[in-house]
Amino acid sequence: MKRLIISLLFCLVTVYLSGQDYFMYVGGQKRTFEISETKMFVKSETLNASEMQRAGGENVRNVYELHNRLFMLDMQNASRELQQQWNAREDVIYTSPVFVDETGKEIGGLTNQILVRLKSAADEI
Repeated sequence: MKRLIISLLFCLVTVYLSGQDYFMYVGGQKRTFEISETKMFVKSETLNASEMQRAGGENVRNVYELHNRLFMLDMQNASRELQQQWNAREDVIYTSPVFVDETGKEIGGLTNQILVRLKSAADEI
């Protein structure tokens, strides 16, 4: 019985820890990612880069407009709490962490859109 309980606890801990990974499969290979500690994406329909800079205060080192009012903020600290503060603003549509690969290369983030590609035009409803 003791062995069963230990085995169950081990399985639960393993599932919990593996659930914390950020990953995707590319060509059948699992690629894991970390969250950048200094960068995050912010989408706004009304703010421009200089307004983002001012709103972030001294924590924001640089603001890059990537596309269609999607900005990447280079910050001294891009904590989860700070991301939630930006999300709470009425002039912000969404925020996302920036994901980096094992070499430190920024590879992307999340959006508020889902892209779907159909196998053929016949699959369209």
